[in-house]
Amino acid sequence: MEKRIYTGNEKSIFFQRYASHNLVAHTCNLLGLNLGGRNTGNLKYALRNDEQALNAVRSNGKPRQDFFDIPMQIFSVEHISTAEAALGRVRQFERDKGYDSSVSDMFQKSWDKFYGAYWKANDARLANEFIQMLDSRDWKKVLEEMQSITESEMPSDFYVVGVEATGGSATLIEPNISIGTIRSRGDCGFVHEGLHLLISAAEERYKPAYDFANSHPWTSEHKQKFPYPDWRGKVEQAVVVTLDSLISGKPEYLDGCRVGDLRKSVYVPLAKWYGNNQRTKMPLPEFLLELFKKKEKEIFR
Repeated sequence: MEKRIYTGNEKSIFFQRYASHNLVAHTCNLLGLNLGGRNTGNLKYALRNDEQALNAVRSNGKPRQDFFDIPMQIFSVEHISTAEAALGRVRQFERDKGYDSSVSDMFQKSWDKFYGAYWKANDARLANEFIQMLDSRDWKKVLEEMQSITESEMPSDFYVVGVEATGGSATLIEPNISIGTIRSRGDCGFVHEGLHLLISAAEERYKPAYDFANSHPWTSEHKQKFPYPDWRGKVEQAVVVTLDSLISGKPEYLDGCRVGDLRKSVYVPLAKWYGNNQRTKMPLPEFLLELFKKKEKEIFR
């Protein structure tokens, strides 16, 4: 199941719900791969407590992260929907690269021993939730709002993939795939991950703000507080969470992204900027630079 939205600059947004993606996400979650920002799989995924599901993958061990990323990239870009076609494509990839068949065997075992029957029993429910999500908003208008706020355009096609196994969160597979949980009123990470892509695509516009952010040294104490490689990563996450909450009309979730300490210094002023329509007077890149300078002590303490 797939819905295509044209961006207006010869690029497209593809919302996808495929058995292929769900098989990979399910299997890799149970094997402890990083889904939705968690390095041991997402514990909120209900099937992590299902003994039959666990037994279907238990003997495989923990694969590398690219065992999750590469199949998702292939299936999205090539629009591979069924598990049968997906398994064949993984085997072809293994042959082309000279790899053994351990990955395709792992997914085949997971499908045969548990997930195939589970998907058949739950396909209609997931399809209904996905359709409700697609019908819940005018996604082209949402995209236009995202592009207007960031003053950027999608640099490539963007694949928004709906699965169960992220347990309510979303993650970005570089360079342009969002993996998120199917929810009738959700978006599978479209707004959050899409904002990251748009900001990255307009990097030169945001460079002064992020150069200022990264000019502040940070210690090992900071590293223990948040899982980000630099200040740019941390403040961008707070900015994206804020904008996602405002655009989508949902509660903010800074704590969930481990940037709750930036609530007063980033979320509050940025929400005022958005709500008072100040972006017509000061574009986001310039506003962020001014904000970082004004709230320097609070943000970079």
